[in-house]
Amino acid sequence: MAISLSTSASMKMTSQISQEGFLDFFENNSTWSLLKFLHYRMGTKSFTYEKDKEHMLYRSTLISLSNERARTCLLAFEVKYLRCAIRNWIRSSRRERSSSSLNILHVSSTDWKEKTSQSVESFWNGIEKNRLNDNIEKRSLEYINETIDDSVKDSKTARNYLSNELESFVTNSKKRDCSPMENSRDSNIHTPVHNNKKTRTETSLDKYINAINAVNSIQNNTESAHTDPLWWGVLDFREENVSPSPSLPRAKNFLPDDEIDRLMNMMKSTIREESEKLSKSAKSLIEALLLSEIVSLQLLAKECGARGIAGVCDLLQRSSDKIQDVVDVDKNIIQDCLANIDFDDETAIYVGRCIQNTYEWIQCFHGQCNSERTVDMYLVGPCAKTPKTIFIYGENHSDADREDKTDRSGTSRVGKPCDFLYWSSSREAGIGENSGPTHKDNHDKARTNFVDVIKVARAQRIELEYQIIEQSGRSPLPESLQKAMTSILIPFFHIVGMRIRFYLLIQISGDQYGVWDWASEYLPTKDTDVGEVALLCKRFLVYGNLVERVGRASSILAKRAKIFKEEISRSDETSQPTVGLDKFRTPVKKPAK
Repeated sequence: MAISLSTSASMKMTSQISQEGFLDFFENNSTWSLLKFLHYRMGTKSFTYEKDKEHMLYRSTLISLSNERARTCLLAFEVKYLRCAIRNWIRSSRRERSSSSLNILHVSSTDWKEKTSQSVESFWNGIEKNRLNDNIEKRSLEYINETIDDSVKDSKTARNYLSNELESFVTNSKKRDCSPMENSRDSNIHTPVHNNKKTRTETSLDKYINAINAVNSIQNNTESAHTDPLWWGVLDFREENVSPSPSLPRAKNFLPDDEIDRLMNMMKSTIREESEKLSKSAKSLIEALLLSEIVSLQLLAKECGARGIAGVCDLLQRSSDKIQDVVDVDKNIIQDCLANIDFDDETAIYVGRCIQNTYEWIQCFHGQCNSERTVDMYLVGPCAKTPKTIFIYGENHSDADREDKTDRSGTSRVGKPCDFLYWSSSREAGIGENSGPTHKDNHDKARTNFVDVIKVARAQRIELEYQIIEQSGRSPLPESLQKAMTSILIPFFHIVGMRIRFYLLIQISGDQYGVWDWASEYLPTKDTDVGEVALLCKRFLVYGNLVERVGRASSILAKRAKIFKEEISRSDETSQPTVGLDKFRTPVKKPAK
């Protein structure tokens, strides 16, 4: 970047400063404006991806700072860039001593901070407008390309089909059956409509053959239906030696590594997305509670009862002021967190309410209770009642499980009674079960309840798919709706003793599902369990978002299915092959205790 001189005043100013002192001069001079640098950068021909990325990264950093810190950052950025510019000028001036004159960009220092902030804001708005226009044009082109690709694909499919029919006629071979094949005990595969895709179908489902064989094998032992989710076509994605039933075979024994990675990434991505949706106030309050040296729920509950979240934050602030210099980093983080908390935020208020309810539970029962109903009513229920979450409590029968049992048995059945039954958009969208305290009489109950709660989550997922099938008028679902259905993961939790585990149920392919535990926490039992309460609140907030995600995704899919049914042009869309397991009935005999 060249530096030029435009005024005699600037000449006089620079004549008083040696070449070696230029850097120090500009480093301590607040009158040099970033706006000049920005206009220079925008005017260059190469103002494309890299510089655009540089500016947006710079702006995203400033957004998170206060106004005063942002202005300080502006000045630091100017000095950093000017350092490089002056060094380049010194090198060039040494080579060209005969240079006529020097010019230095000079901007009035009057109201420098305010003017720079306003000008830079206008500059960013211009850049973002250009970016938005570019994105609109890019998406339009992508839509056109997708439309062309779909047309080409449909043409190729029709051409291949006609070619196969002609070949069959000429060679007088056995005529192919082009109607949809029904699921049978021999195939274990939902085949697509056209027989000319049979080879591709078998190849694409080869990775599931070990899992299919494992399910068929274990179904010969009816007692496993009550203790092993594999009997129901559900693979276990948990780590080894995790209770309940730590010795159950895991999914990695039946699926290839790349398929395991794909499914795990999908589930982890879902948890990450829903965790990021938590309000800034709730996340900041939970982090402050975890980092604080306060270890008394009584103190926190007292402040919350008297002054609400403002009282809790004031207590955390006073506590952070006493933190020693050794953990000064934690002290700064706590203070930053407290600055981000809105006292009227509903999720922050929820955290405060959980602190009060938990302290009441500990005060009344001393954290020791052998009644699962008491634990549910005084501890789990209040924590599970997050904002916008809808559930019913107390042995309510699942409609989805009833329909699944009736479909499998052919007779009218009753759904499983559930401790916590979640709803979203008028659909069952989650379940919670407490297997009671940890003593020998509850060991078998924990194992069978683990399978039962998985069965209900599976039934809820099947019920959602049946609704989409009915509204689209297609079974199996066309490929576009099949892919969209994979984003629906059913959340559920299971309590054994005083430990709660949170799970996700995912559809792997067709009748094959998987289950994974994404979090595990101990329930608070002592006045010092501040961290346990904070983490429990965080888990239930994410769990509530997962329930809401099921309802939202189901509503969107239902709308798309109705549109699909009305569009005659899409009636020929093919379906992807999926795994189809044998029809089975629940064994009546319970395992011996």
